[in-house]
Amino acid sequence: MTLRRSINQEEEIKTIKSRNYNLNLSDADVERLAEKALSYGLTAPELLENFIGDIVNGTYSNGSDERMYASEWAERCWFALDSPEKNLLQFLFGEDQYLSCYSYEDLVNIMERIDSAKEDVCLSEKEIASPTEDWKDLVRWDHEKQEYVQSYANVEAYIEEEKACLRSYKEELEEAEQELQDLKDTFDSYMNGKEYSWENEVKECQKWYKDNIANFLESPEEKTLIMSGGRNKSGGR
Repeated sequence: MTLRRSINQEEEIKTIKSRNYNLNLSDADVERLAEKALSYGLTAPELLENFIGDIVNGTYSNGSDERMYASEWAERCWFALDSPEKNLLQFLFGEDQYLSCYSYEDLVNIMERIDSAKEDVCLSEKEIASPTEDWKDLVRWDHEKQEYVQSYANVEAYIEEEKACLRSYKEELEEAEQELQDLKDTFDSYMNGKEYSWENEVKECQKWYKDNIANFLESPEEKTLIMSGGRNKSGGR
């Protein structure tokens, strides 16, 4: 899984493409939006792109004042009046992520490391308990002889090397599990005594990420286009 939170404008620009969002608008608002955009010499998607760039401090924006006023607009709207419910979503994605010092990418990376280390430990333990004949095919480059030679003289030497690998896998697993525990402890403090299920919180985050980010990073071109891949005319930052 690839998560994006780039701070390099040039890298962000390379990812600009059409995104498909469904907006619920009245017929009259469709006309008003088109007319408002036309008054600035823009299309409706271009006008929306400009506003989005300002309100999220985007890849392109129209300047610091525009970003400030867009943010102030949002803070004055009804949806900003009540503080959102505390949960893992707000902890990793919302405004609270800046207090938590953790991101969804951190959680995903830790969980993937745990899964990978567990798999490595399992395979290594099986190989030590019952070595296959594959070790005989392992070779290394001998600089003195200038040729490839067998890596292990016998199965005992191979097992000893595998045991060293197993210790390394277990250390990686222990380290990753401790990092996950640290994240969970920080989240628990953030929840301040509120009851929750960690498993359910993680599932909600995974679903939200898929529905609200991943699906738009890989949106098919043939769907109805709501937001085009244009940019603001000023090209400002």
